[in-house]
Amino acid sequence: KKKKKKEVEAAGTDQQSEKSEKSGRRTGRDGDGEIMLPPVRVQVQLRRSQQLVGRGRQGLPLSRNQSSNLSPIHTNTNTTNTTTMSMLSVVRVESLRLRLRLRPQSCSHSLSLLPHPSSSFVSTRSLSSRCRLGTRVVYAGNSHATSATLQDNTNTSGSGNENEGKEEQTGKVKAMKNQGGKGGKKKGKKKGGGGGGGGDSPGSSLEDLRKVRLEKVDLLREVARTQGTNASSSFMPFAYSFDRTHYCEDLQEKYKELGAGEEAEDGERVAVCGRVMNKRVFGKLAFITIEDVSGTIQLQVSKSNLPTRDEQDGDSGSASASDPAEDSYGSLAFVEMKKLLDLGDIVGGCGSLRKTDKGELSVNCSNFVILTKAINPLPDKYHGLKDQEMKYRRRELDLLTGGNAGLSRRALKARASVMRAMREHLHQLDYTEVETPVLHKQAGGADARPFATHHNALNKGLTLRIATELHLKRLVVGGLERVYEIGKVFRNEGVSTRHNPEFTSIEVYQAYSDYHDMMTITEDLIRCSAREVFKIEPGSTPESVEDKLANLEYQGKTLNLKDPFQQFSMVDIVRSKTGVDPFQVEAEASEPDSFASSLVDSLRAAALVRVSESDVTEIQAACASSAGHALGCLFELYVEEGLIQPTFITDLPLALSPLAKPHRIHPDKYAERFELFVCGRELANAFSELTDPVDQKERFEKQVVSHMKQRDVLEEAAKKEGGSIDADMDYDVEIDEEFISALEYGMPPTAGMGLGIDRLLMMLVDAPSIRDVISFPLLK
Repeated sequence: KKKKKKEVEAAGTDQQSEKSEKSGRRTGRDGDGEIMLPPVRVQVQLRRSQQLVGRGRQGLPLSRNQSSNLSPIHTNTNTTNTTTMSMLSVVRVESLRLRLRLRPQSCSHSLSLLPHPSSSFVSTRSLSSRCRLGTRVVYAGNSHATSATLQDNTNTSGSGNENEGKEEQTGKVKAMKNQGGKGGKKKGKKKGGGGGGGGDSPGSSLEDLRKVRLEKVDLLREVARTQGTNASSSFMPFAYSFDRTHYCEDLQEKYKELGAGEEAEDGERVAVCGRVMNKRVFGKLAFITIEDVSGTIQLQVSKSNLPTRDEQDGDSGSASASDPAEDSYGSLAFVEMKKLLDLGDIVGGCGSLRKTDKGELSVNCSNFVILTKAINPLPDKYHGLKDQEMKYRRRELDLLTGGNAGLSRRALKARASVMRAMREHLHQLDYTEVETPVLHKQAGGADARPFATHHNALNKGLTLRIATELHLKRLVVGGLERVYEIGKVFRNEGVSTRHNPEFTSIEVYQAYSDYHDMMTITEDLIRCSAREVFKIEPGSTPESVEDKLANLEYQGKTLNLKDPFQQFSMVDIVRSKTGVDPFQVEAEASEPDSFASSLVDSLRAAALVRVSESDVTEIQAACASSAGHALGCLFELYVEEGLIQPTFITDLPLALSPLAKPHRIHPDKYAERFELFVCGRELANAFSELTDPVDQKERFEKQVVSHMKQRDVLEEAAKKEGGSIDADMDYDVEIDEEFISALEYGMPPTAGMGLGIDRLLMMLVDAPSIRDVISFPLLK
């Protein structure tokens, strides 16, 4: 019964193979069908839109008539299952259909199927089936797949190039088209027709694709030798320059009124260049979409418009003998373009403008040249990069796949606009931009753990700066009344969506002013920066810019940057949210040692917030320093995250502000200082600068003692739990004696402000993480 069942299965498989041949897919059997193999178990796990890669031991691609010993490819076990079989003849992903063809072999080998790096993972299905020689295993999954074939092309028709099938017979890998949508369902009448795509086989390994493209590089060099010495094409595949006349978006805007099927009446000849993002070939006509920094445009390349190889050999460098003005470009012949062009290549085209019957503005090219050959293929054009960590590590690929509308490109452009807007605004106020050292003798200007380094020539330990503050103040002492610096700051602390060890800040210092003046400057800098960012968005108008300023969407919240920012003193807002005032609790405590317990009891008695055990540990550590530290701790625990709209928190505790002047009304408790919060995160920090050198030195000494006490409490609590102190607190605070000496020469009344540019960018481009607005963030 089992034998009869197998014969029935084999007969059904033969019928299915015959149907495939009739539909234009060459899937004939290998002629070894009389040899039977023991059944093997095949387990395949796929996810939507996955591409599979098989690699032989010799690194050769697998073709239908070529079997190869396969070595396992190690990858993440969460996304790959190992398939054990005898020998592999065909691996094909077609509309998420995996076909495994077995060939006879005396021994079995292990094959690992892994996703292409550019694939995206959405859902998971699995298949388990019994196979023998001649049995076809088919997995039919969801749609949105990219087809890939590692078999010969001898059955493909309609391309007009009969040599391609012969070259495939010799084992060379030919450029195969990515088919999608309706175009992928046609029976191969036109090679590459009806769909977007490039010239690679996504089923091949990256190393195989790279070898194919390197072969094309050599062929392009051969073609370049036939071009004139002054033509761009004579330096293919890596040209020196290209005389571009227009950007893509400029042409789209200029000829937007041109009707479908019409040609530009002015007969203007343009030269455009960019990266190939899409390629469609229909016999003797090809449409190529290129992208530059401004946008995209389509190149229409036809065999009749481009010169043949014989014409170029006779003309020695002119792409068109009748138009000497085009000698500087040169051109590929149409057959060479079809063979050698891939997605990701950087090309240039010259010709007249027209709109296709479907209304797509196109450059009707009489010259076409490859300026740079891409050796590695681009990630999947439909899905881009889905792995967030890969986006951060390979930002260049993220920019390529995301395009002008992608978050990364918008963030980079917004960063440039913000810095330009800030500089222009401050220059109008007669500020001087300066630069201060990055390497410091000791960390100063903030309370944070620094990065330590060593200067070999001086044999001296140094730190990377944690703030630019102290050196800027010394410049104010020297007579520069209005100075600012935009620069990198480094803090050796935790990493989160809000914090990065390396970030960009702007610090502004103005003589003869106080922290109220800094509030005005802070608001003005944020508004002018936001306006500049909104102006560069497509379709922006003055009205839309002002509307977005008043209704900025950030992570599901609507922010109002247009109206004056609200203000609260720290002690008032803490009292309203928690029901307690640490200064009052400290004054009413029976003994100094009972301050922490009294504060915790008061919080629980007020019952406005939930006090956890971890909160108690932090509160106790803060109370060990002072009531001011306790006030700051309660603010961070229970108030900060609720500040969504732009809010100035003023009059911070004096104990937390060693560089600020005492408050004019409450000099023993508070300092003239503010912090700006938006969406629960600090955006800016400013205060009236302390100019008394004696008071400044005493403040520094108290800061050192307070830091040591707080570290001791945390270390003791960690030991009780069997752990160690947090590394962010395990550092020493030192006094900058040179800064104290500078103050002794006299500094005028001064106000200073520091603003985090990265966090401002997050808000303006709606980025969820600070890594999204940093070109190359630091990763593990």
